[in-house]
Amino acid sequence: MKLVSFSYDKLRGKIREVFGTQDRFAEALGMSKSTLSQKLNNSSEFTQQEMMDSMRLLKQSLTQLDEYFYSRGSENRITVTARGGEGKCESHTTRSRKR
Repeated sequence: MKLVSFSYDKLRGKIREVFGTQDRFAEALGMSKSTLSQKLNNSSEFTQQEMMDSMRLLKQSLTQLDEYFYSRGSENRITVTARGGEGKCESHTTRSRKR
């Protein structure tokens, strides 16, 4: 089952603003930096408790939760390109930003 992809750009920005790094935020949230990375990259989902704890740590109102966790503001596009006839492919993910 494929997870729905969300844009966590606003969340990433707030994490940098308040904690400086994702590593410090992950520690404050009580999870490993690799688990946080998986969640921010849509490889794993945030639990409801993690979302509420994140909002508290980032000093944001729960009424803004959807802005940080349910944004679909940028679309992910995957381009697969064949290289050199060796049967190898490269995958590139690009994000188009909302302006």
